[in-house]
Amino acid sequence: MRNIKNGKFYLAAMQGRRVAFGGVTEYRFALGYGGSAIPVENGPAIGLVGSPMRIRCRPIKSKKRPLQKYTRDERVEILKSAGYDMKDIVDFCMDALDVRLSRNANLRPKKRPKQSPVVQRNTALNAAANIDYLDAM
Repeated sequence: MRNIKNGKFYLAAMQGRRVAFGGVTEYRFALGYGGSAIPVENGPAIGLVGSPMRIRCRPIKSKKRPLQKYTRDERVEILKSAGYDMKDIVDFCMDALDVRLSRNANLRPKKRPKQSPVVQRNTALNAAANIDYLDAM
């Protein structure tokens, strides 16, 4: 990995660099009402509650797993099993809706795709011609 040049060690610039990860620390939390985990579609927000229930260090597995997402009904059942009344769960849904609406209101409008010069020219010609096709018939 090292080459000797003029009596000094140095890393060859052409050699690839590698990164290695030794392990991962996994924190397990309880689920409950959490305003920081607003769902994209609808329903109440559930998130991580309290301090970790379990901390475990383990090696990294190479297999990929999809992110687990709960449906609206599953989130409602989690909150019911945590002891919340249905009235409170409806209030949580309304709070989450308010947050989603405020986030959508603050989104930047999407830019229109740039028109080609030919389309721009034809649009300008059609506007300048001011032809009423209904009168021509």
